[in-house]
Amino acid sequence: MGIFLNVCSFILMIVCVVLFLVQAFFEDVLPPFLDYRLSFGLVLFTFVIGIFGTIGVTNWKSGARTVSTVFMTGALSVVLTFIVFIGTLFG
Repeated sequence: MGIFLNVCSFILMIVCVVLFLVQAFFEDVLPPFLDYRLSFGLVLFTFVIGIFGTIGVTNWKSGARTVSTVFMTGALSVVLTFIVFIGTLFG
C-alpha cells in the first residue's frame, strides 16, 4: 500500500504543478471553476498522501520520489496559500 501511495502522490504532484502553471499563464482562457482554491485543495491532499507515501520507501528511487513530492507540494502550498488567502485580502 505504501508503494502505491508513493507513486500516486508523485503523479498527483506532477498534475498539481501542471495545473498551477496552466492557471498562472492561461487564466483568462480557463473556466471559472478552475481557480486557485481548487488547486490549493489538490496540493494539500497530495502533500498528505506524500507524507503517508513515506511508508513505501524501499530504495533510493522511491526515497527521491517521496522527498521531491513533499518538497514540491510544500513549496507549492506556500505559494498557493499566499495567492488564495493574502490575495483575497487585497482584491
